[in-house]
Amino acid sequence: MTTSAPVNIPANSTAARVLEALEKYRLKREPSGQYRADCPWQKDSDSHSLRIKIKDGEHGTWRYFAGDGDGSLYELAEKLGIEYPRTPTVKSGKGVTLDVGTSKRTYSNIADYAIQHGLTPDELSAAGIREGRHYCIDLRKSRPALLIETPTGERVRYLDGNKPEYRSPSGYTKCWYRLEIALGLCKATEQPLVICNGEISTLAAQLRGIAATALAGGSEQGIPDPLIAELKAKYDGEVLIAFDSDTTGRDGARKVARQLREAGMTVQIVDLNGPKGWDLADFVQQPGNDKPEALQSLIVREAPAEQRRRWLTEEEIEQLKPPTWLIKGFVPVGEVTIISGAGDTGKTFIAVDMMKRTAQHYRVMYVAAEDAPGVGIRKKGWDIHHKRSANGNFLMWADTFSLYDATYIDSFINEIRDMGLQMITIDTLSQVAIGADENSSNDMGVVMGNAQRIAHETGAAVVILHHNTKDNANYRGSSVIKNNTYGFLEVSKDNDTIRLECGRIKNTKPFEPRVFRLLDVPTELVDADGNPISTAVIVPADRVLRIGLDLSQDERKMLELILDATDADHGITTTELQRSLPLSNRAYYAALKRLRGLGYVTKGEKREPLTVTPEGRRAIERIEEKASPAANPAQTAGDLFEVNTRLAVTSATSVTSETLPEPEKLKGSKNDSGDGSDEGSESSNYQNTSKVKADCDAENSVTSVTSTLLPPTSESNGNLLPSTSTPLRVEVGSNPQHGELKPTDQQNLNPAVRTVIRAKRYIPEAFAMVDEILARGYPNTKGDLLMLEDWQLRDILTEIRRDKET
Repeated sequence: MTTSAPVNIPANSTAARVLEALEKYRLKREPSGQYRADCPWQKDSDSHSLRIKIKDGEHGTWRYFAGDGDGSLYELAEKLGIEYPRTPTVKSGKGVTLDVGTSKRTYSNIADYAIQHGLTPDELSAAGIREGRHYCIDLRKSRPALLIETPTGERVRYLDGNKPEYRSPSGYTKCWYRLEIALGLCKATEQPLVICNGEISTLAAQLRGIAATALAGGSEQGIPDPLIAELKAKYDGEVLIAFDSDTTGRDGARKVARQLREAGMTVQIVDLNGPKGWDLADFVQQPGNDKPEALQSLIVREAPAEQRRRWLTEEEIEQLKPPTWLIKGFVPVGEVTIISGAGDTGKTFIAVDMMKRTAQHYRVMYVAAEDAPGVGIRKKGWDIHHKRSANGNFLMWADTFSLYDATYIDSFINEIRDMGLQMITIDTLSQVAIGADENSSNDMGVVMGNAQRIAHETGAAVVILHHNTKDNANYRGSSVIKNNTYGFLEVSKDNDTIRLECGRIKNTKPFEPRVFRLLDVPTELVDADGNPISTAVIVPADRVLRIGLDLSQDERKMLELILDATDADHGITTTELQRSLPLSNRAYYAALKRLRGLGYVTKGEKREPLTVTPEGRRAIERIEEKASPAANPAQTAGDLFEVNTRLAVTSATSVTSETLPEPEKLKGSKNDSGDGSDEGSESSNYQNTSKVKADCDAENSVTSVTSTLLPPTSESNGNLLPSTSTPLRVEVGSNPQHGELKPTDQQNLNPAVRTVIRAKRYIPEAFAMVDEILARGYPNTKGDLLMLEDWQLRDILTEIRRDKET
């Protein structure tokens, strides 16, 4: 049944075309005059969750209740692919024709900016706004700008169209802009006070008789309590909030309205019903909109807020769950963790290793604010070393990013909120906090607060890489950086040994220091000159041997080389020694200095060779005595990063297969012949994390994380083992097809299968015919069947069982 539009909606208007497009989505008109429909951009939507309110042919609002999105009529038209009047041309009343689709663009000078906002350069000058240039620390260059005088200092509005658009000086205090003038208009005309975005919108509205004010410094993140107190002391009438016509503006309007209502003020929200970015300066230039009544007609009638209790009882407090580990003992979900260290200590290698291990189970995102290509090469090296192919779970943020700008954070959270990310790494703090003073507790409080917003609102673990001071004595900046995190991990490097230690971590025992080294990994990549590119991965370092004092591997190799030369040729020159060791100058001289300082190596007069002393010989003898497996056990799999594979993840409904491919299968695993072909495959061998049942009890808390989705084996505890020569075993819990095999009568099994089952003690029961196994293309002969890994056989038998059952 076709739903006809109300008679007051012109046939060819934007509203009429939107309603016509929604008819195939079960459009329904309610008695209130509003409309309901299934959501066109949400697959399988059938709940009439899209609500539309039409005010006239070109104005209206919509809200998607199932996805918590909303916007203006024009934004809905854009989503539906319907053209709408983007750039209406009107007379400004100043003899100039204006294109006022939106005032967000590049400006050549102050006159251009004034005209676009319906003002004149003289009006800007009279308001304390002048043209000049300002050095932008974000882009490290001088930019054309408007310098705006406010009660607490001068603000900057850049004109070149690049981000950031606004900048305040370090230590700037937010304040009300032209509040006294607005209050004077309220008193003289008995109109409500209007709070808008931006100084220019305030000026444009005031010059048209509208009592507008704004919070200089931005109000989307809320109004500071002292400024709310100041407003209440000076004004007790109704307040209208008219923020920008976009998601950030609407979210900010609701937050500010809630603040003012809690302070006892009467507040209404106005939706300007314009294109994305449309603000009050754009609105007041439209015919008939230069009067206070025009705003009041656009008040959003909000449903009464459901009253809820904002405190917990003692019983409810005792039921609170502790934070859940993403990487056991290191990184919790939904919290902020810092990894800090001097340059070139291996922070990025550690972060990439954590990210890639997590990406075997969940989606992750790397914000590479510096050296994005380098991160890509390290990721490639990890895949090669661990014999893993890309599975679509490792994502990289490709736009600018700032933890000091609330606008960036809002847009970032809105874009990634529904992607099911479990880990977000930000590299590095200094690059995403440009404009903030690292030593200012106020500035760093804003930066770390925004990082916590990302963690809390997305539920992802946020890991931030940070640098130490020049002397490497401590991390850089304010103590707020460390204090406002859940975990603070410290990285240091001694020659070729990387050490990861726990600086602090809340609510749990600090982990024991971990020691790694970098292993070179060649890649198939080449540079512009055709030279091969190599990278490295972290691997567990050999345990350091005690010989009175610890010797690193570099020092031990150097000592052994000098001993060989001492016995063969009565020593080795420093030049020959350096040529024989693949060390950097810094590492070479540091190792040599330490060996000479310990008295293990000596050198005579100038040009005489280096030789090993008797004490050095005894040290090497002690090394050889302690070099047995019992005295020097290798670092075990338990020392690697262990990913919690039992987290519940929200399905990434906002990401399509075109923009984010589904995970691929592992080589050698189910439905993969091992030759790169996946013909006939219908499902991924990775876990669909949107279907994992949440289990946030004590077993999954900070005190214990135990994965029990698979029968245990003697070769894996859920970690990646980079030293294995066979294909890596799928981690515990990463394959939903794994499970207990049903009991069956082994007498009915093929003799060859019974032989396999007896040989493979970890597959105690199964049913399948060996010919069926061979037909699936895994082993080539029956003899090869005995060579299957336990987990490979389990996969094959489970698949056959499922096929038989269906």
